Amino acid sequence: IAHVVKVTHVSAGLWHSMVLSSIGDVYCFGRNDDGQIGSGSTASIAFVPTLVQIPNPNPKLESEDVQVKQIAAGGRHSLCVLDTGHIFAWGCNLFKQVSTDLHHPSKILSPLLVRTPFPTAEDDRCDYKYEPSPSAAAVSSSASSPPPSTSPPPPSRRTRQRVHLLAGHWTSAAVLTCY
Repeated sequence: IAHVVKVTHVSAGLWHSMVLSSIGDVYCFGRNDDGQIGSGSTASIAFVPTLVQIPNPNPKLESEDVQVKQIAAGGRHSLCVLDTGHIFAWGCNLFKQVSTDLHHPSKILSPLLVRTPFPTAEDDRCDYKYEPSPSAAAVSSSASSPPPSTSPPPPSRRTRQRVHLLAGHWTSAAVLTCY
């Protein structure tokens, strides 16, 4: 009996395709010359969709709690973003479209955690951060006027964020929006 998977998103690269399931699993199929299937090898062609094993980037989470929310297939590479904000990439790295680390090879065969400035569960960069002005402390106080307030203004926190993944033939991009 075949396993039925509800597909929520599809992305097509040059010679491979990716699908995202409703439960956050990623499947890849097609040519695999550069490891774009994410199977750990460069086996010639994957005719059957192959489940990609995305590593858990946060040891505080159970591995089954890790869910992929978005996928993007480039020419010969693949990308995904987790619900935690972590981004993984694999496949052809000839022009550093998977990792800008000069020590990484030209073919990344398994999902690699991409170091990004985007928010994760531990690091919310969409938060408003208040820092009192240095000039406020330098103002002298007098009996006729109260000292300047150094308390933060009302919160203007942007609590929602979204990472948009884009993949071209030899390029990758991740854009963060906070709202």
